[in-house]
Amino acid sequence: MFDKPQINNLFVDGSYNLIIQDAKGTVTVQPLSDLVDKLTESHTRRISDLEIAIHDKSTINEYNLKEINDLRKQLEKEIDEKAALTIKVENLLKSLSKQDLSEASEAHQASVKHLIQGNIEGAIAAIEDSAMDGMIADLGERENELDAQKKQVSEALFFKSQLLVINNDFDGALVNALKAAKLRPTVKNFLNANNLSYLVEDFKTCQNLIEKALEVSENDGDLSQILYEKSTLLLRMGNYGSAKIALEKAIVLHSAMAPSNQRLDIFSQQYAAFAKIERANNNQEKALEFLQRALNIQKDLVKLDPEKHRPGLASALQTMAKHYVDNNRPDLADPLYKESLAIFLTLASESKVFLVSLAHLYHEMGVTSRHMGYFEDAKSYYNTAIDLSQDSSFHTLSARSLLGNIWNSLGTLYLHCNHLESADEALNKSLEIRRERMADNPEANWGSLIESLNTVSVIQKERGKLDLAEKNWLESLSIIDQYQVEDSPLSSNTIARIKHNLAGVYLQWKNYPEAKRCIIDSIDTRRKLASKTPVVFEPLLARSLATLGEITEGSGDNENAKSHYLEALALQRNYASSNRDDLTHFIHMAIRVAEFYQLKLNDKPRSLDLVAEAVTSLNTPSLASVKLSDIGKGREIVERWDIEWSDFLNRLGLHS
Repeated sequence: MFDKPQINNLFVDGSYNLIIQDAKGTVTVQPLSDLVDKLTESHTRRISDLEIAIHDKSTINEYNLKEINDLRKQLEKEIDEKAALTIKVENLLKSLSKQDLSEASEAHQASVKHLIQGNIEGAIAAIEDSAMDGMIADLGERENELDAQKKQVSEALFFKSQLLVINNDFDGALVNALKAAKLRPTVKNFLNANNLSYLVEDFKTCQNLIEKALEVSENDGDLSQILYEKSTLLLRMGNYGSAKIALEKAIVLHSAMAPSNQRLDIFSQQYAAFAKIERANNNQEKALEFLQRALNIQKDLVKLDPEKHRPGLASALQTMAKHYVDNNRPDLADPLYKESLAIFLTLASESKVFLVSLAHLYHEMGVTSRHMGYFEDAKSYYNTAIDLSQDSSFHTLSARSLLGNIWNSLGTLYLHCNHLESADEALNKSLEIRRERMADNPEANWGSLIESLNTVSVIQKERGKLDLAEKNWLESLSIIDQYQVEDSPLSSNTIARIKHNLAGVYLQWKNYPEAKRCIIDSIDTRRKLASKTPVVFEPLLARSLATLGEITEGSGDNENAKSHYLEALALQRNYASSNRDDLTHFIHMAIRVAEFYQLKLNDKPRSLDLVAEAVTSLNTPSLASVKLSDIGKGREIVERWDIEWSDFLNRLGLHS
């Protein structure tokens, strides 16, 4: 029965029979015990011989006990070895039960035939060493040929993906990149696919690709690059703590490697990423230190190879400038922005690839101009960025998100100028884009949607649509709760801002308990943030304290209202000369408190002193764009004290 041309399957059934099926479907049944007996036959004979020897020696009158004990030990050993061999044979046959032997090699088939005949030596000899070595060598050559073919195909697929990017078909580009990475799973291919996944904001695919890259990484250089990409992804998703851990490991690995221009460029990117983490954690000085390192590296690289490293230098200058703006130092930001702009204008004239970067820079310069009170300049920068967005290079998802940011900033500018209709139009364009992006990828876009909801709600509040404003702010809190946003200064301040604004709605409804609950939450958060970075968060804390003053005043507790107002003024006064926004807030705050002293405390001297301080603050040289009409309410206060406005101004040495 073992002369059949091929064995397709064999298995052990419940009755402990060996079932053998050949290629023709013929089934043969053999008790498993028969095969086990054949394979353990030599042990069985030795066991029998030992048992006879022990019996014979025991029947002798003067037998040697030591000899008998030695024989018994040999017997026990043979019995144990037979039992162990029996288990090995049974396990081997059971493992064969799970295999399809129809595709096995001829040598494998021959070996199985010898095994089920009980010929273990023949089974071993059937798989000949020299034949196997030859096959291994042949397979090695074929694998090399196949790998070369896979490399060619994967490179072609990536080239196609790059062409599809040029054609603005980013989904198609990603499909081809993923095919290439699957065909040839290398670190380079996984990271190339990851970059495209990041571009279309498919962050789950990014995570999967990064994990696969980690599995196949073979050296510290690869591992450092993968960890850097991982930290970039975590930063984009707002997971600052995890991003910092990954980035720290990347930098440690990179520091131990020999320096090169490419590694220095990566170092610069890593330092910039670290700065973002430190900024999010409210460590502004540490962030500045990392940004300076990144900028110094880019300056050195440009000296070595200007053509290659100009974009990196322009980006580093821009990032440093934004840091200064965020920390109320627009004077230091301005020359950096201008230097970055000169580089990006040259780059954009050479290639449209840089138009999105140029628009991004114009947007940031517009934000800076608005903070400094140069509203016309800000409007011009925003409109230039919007004009650039008409180019086909803006068809990427990230560029679409940038356009949403630009419309939001333009709407905020109109809001500050009290042009509510223009603000409403611009902000709703931003909100439309951001809702669209939120639908595509919630995890990547919830933050920008909250920003739009917040700004649109400010206009709704100004127009008396308090129900809509409350609805949008509550939606924002719900989004933050839904996505379990990682606790950080950035997210904490976002929540504090929303609760501050909700308190304003409840104040107008005269729902003082709910208003107080919201504003206390906002104040507690901003106090903690201000203790670490006062220049950023003290002005915000001042505004929340002023709102608490209004709530307390509305509740009839004038004494505590006075205390809150004075603390707010003391904080805001420190920043009145910093920028147009802080000056405007100080003026409104001083006038509001002056009115409180007039109407609730009947304190004429203190009331007039505050109006005078608000008026004279307009003499700040760098903020001359602030109009006298910003304190028109101060005139009403003065005239209620039966004092002519012109006389009041003359006493201050001013003209009406």
